Amino acid sequence: RNADYANPYIRYAAPYNTIAAANEILASYSEDSEDESTIYKIAQARAMRAFAYLNLAPYFQFGYAAGGRDLPCVPIVTEDTESFTENPRASVEEVYQLIISDLTYAIENLEGYVRPDKSRIDVQVAYALRARAYLNMQEWALAAADAEKALEGYSPATMAEVSKPFLYDIS
Repeated sequence: RNADYANPYIRYAAPYNTIAAANEILASYSEDSEDESTIYKIAQARAMRAFAYLNLAPYFQFGYAAGGRDLPCVPIVTEDTESFTENPRASVEEVYQLIISDLTYAIENLEGYVRPDKSRIDVQVAYALRARAYLNMQEWALAAADAEKALEGYSPATMAEVSKPFLYDIS
């Protein structure tokens, strides 16, 4: 298979489309803003960008903790990236540094945000994503702590709930 084959293409293109949308939002707002609505938008955009890189990294390089920290992973594209063609692959460690940085920003700035439905990112979702990143990094204690924070205010699904389709319902 080559790079244009559907499977590798979708695994690369879909996250980078999300990254592009997040970067467009981030470039539209000043991070110095004190407007609560703007801060929430910036935090959600950074969480979405982190989520995209969290999906990219495991597909394009060995695991973070499997001795692959210094190996080339994927190019990092942020709202400040000027040249997309002169943008080499970042190391696995650099990609995870961006993921953790973006999710930490989201956690710190989504406190108090109440999402209108599950299509939005709130602080619990940001904690859950950072827990997943820490799992990939084999940072077990940090992952457990963030998972506990992600569960605050929620109950795990019951056996009855997961025994039938229910996650497609927006409510």
